[in-house]
Amino acid sequence: MKTSQRWNKKLKRTETGAIRKKWKDRASVALVFPNFYEVGMANLGFQRVYAILNSFDEIVCERLFWEGDRASNSIESGRPLRDFDLICFSISFELDYLKIPRILEEQGIPCFSKDRSDAFPLVLAGGIGPSLNPEPIAPFIDAIFIGEFETCAEAFRNTIPTLLDTDQPRQRRLLRLIEEVNSFYVPSLYEPKYEADRSVSHWDIKAGAPFPIEPSWTKELKEAPKSVITTPHSIFGNMQLIEVTRGCGQGCRFCAAGFAYRPARQWRIDTVKRTIETIGSEVESVGLIGLEFAEDDTIAEVVDLVERKGLRLSFSSLRADRITKRFSLFLRKSGAKVATIAAEAGSERLRKTINKRLREDDILRAAEYLSWAGIPNLKMYFMLGLPEEDDDDILETIGLIKKVRDIMATYGRSRGRLGRLTASFSTFVPKPFTPFQWEKQEDPENLRRRRALLKKGLSKISNVKIQLDSIREARLQAVLSRGDRRLANAISLASKNGIDLEKAVKETGGDFDKYLTGIPDKENMLSWEIIGSRVKRKYLKSEYLKAVKQKETPRCKFSGCILCGACKMTSAE
Repeated sequence: MKTSQRWNKKLKRTETGAIRKKWKDRASVALVFPNFYEVGMANLGFQRVYAILNSFDEIVCERLFWEGDRASNSIESGRPLRDFDLICFSISFELDYLKIPRILEEQGIPCFSKDRSDAFPLVLAGGIGPSLNPEPIAPFIDAIFIGEFETCAEAFRNTIPTLLDTDQPRQRRLLRLIEEVNSFYVPSLYEPKYEADRSVSHWDIKAGAPFPIEPSWTKELKEAPKSVITTPHSIFGNMQLIEVTRGCGQGCRFCAAGFAYRPARQWRIDTVKRTIETIGSEVESVGLIGLEFAEDDTIAEVVDLVERKGLRLSFSSLRADRITKRFSLFLRKSGAKVATIAAEAGSERLRKTINKRLREDDILRAAEYLSWAGIPNLKMYFMLGLPEEDDDDILETIGLIKKVRDIMATYGRSRGRLGRLTASFSTFVPKPFTPFQWEKQEDPENLRRRRALLKKGLSKISNVKIQLDSIREARLQAVLSRGDRRLANAISLASKNGIDLEKAVKETGGDFDKYLTGIPDKENMLSWEIIGSRVKRKYLKSEYLKAVKQKETPRCKFSGCILCGACKMTSAE
């Protein structure tokens, strides 16, 4: 643990904005991000929960991260996990499910909820991962928060004395929790009965437990969410993160966040501007989350303000059809050396399948504007193994990359420097609560063959770099994304013994490949449908059928409609 202590001392010297409280007469909450510090500190949702919990005087919330083989001690006070009154996991990535048993067991806390006595602290979880599908980790967690925390924070605060009262049986404390906060899921109150095709025939539900669990949803905020802590050790560096919109109305059929956060919300422009105005002089760059999905007038106002404050601007990727000459010039002026275009698919046919609604002309025009403005390097995001994909789509992808590279080369030669085009490919993973939730994951043999096609075609194009993800990790993610409780024993075995999940599933009597296949019967209940969805199931099925026919659906508006059901639910709340 000496390495951890040295690292914590270094962080204390370099972090700005960390909240440190005395523990006396306060409830102590361990907020555990089961991934590395630099990843967690780039996660605005994690920072948001940290700030909200610490806004309550009677709570002290401290951060813990994954160190490679165990959880760190807390950053703020250096205390181990076992010292805290309440343990809360914040989970963004399904692969991080594999760390949870190890983190608990290392601290002497049984990883299965059923094995913990009333004396142990309650173990809670939240985040986009379990909000989509909590089932693979359900046996480890006492209660899982589903959705967005802001609207339920006060109610959760009021339950803290009950949750910490170890004189009461844990089941009674958990029942009180769901009475006060409807968006908590207590797995021990539910028992799924499975069909042979891994669907659920029915749930045995104990009295008082809601079904389904409705996600918490935030309609409006008084201030735009921002990171409270900046640190040079984040993967984004010493950058202030600010949320401009939450969710995305584009309707890409593979995108879980685009459906989970419906309807998309654009925070009021005066709220966003007020947050930007509070940025201190120690911050040099700002990362605007969701800017690319905002309305055009919002983008213009926000960019003007960021420019006036002399800040550099950053965000994850750009929609090609939102890139203008003016915006490209601003990126260059703010010091951007690379811009990223999310094309997702190289052929127009496949872009229609996934409802990307981008034409090749949009992509080429964006490359032209960015190159004209003097941004030397471009990065393009693509996916492999998408539904309906074939080898011709791969050949069209190669052709599109060559056209973009030719545009870059034309402007690069005039400046005496040829920039680099990076083509990044990730493997498609079918996600819950999307139109592709019933789809299979592409066979590894086909994926490897199409990767070979890409490598062969792109190797002949100068100044192009190709990046490929791990097929093995994509398969693990797909299994965990659509898994059920029967995976828990394998997750525990893999976590504690350091073996591959596929091997662990086999050793515990499961069928790893079964979770990767398609789900032919669209009527049967899926294991993750213990969670309610703001988007109607009927709508997801209609989008699935439109994908097969390469039919597109227009983007959502920020004001309501009745097509998918999310806005109708909002108007009724």
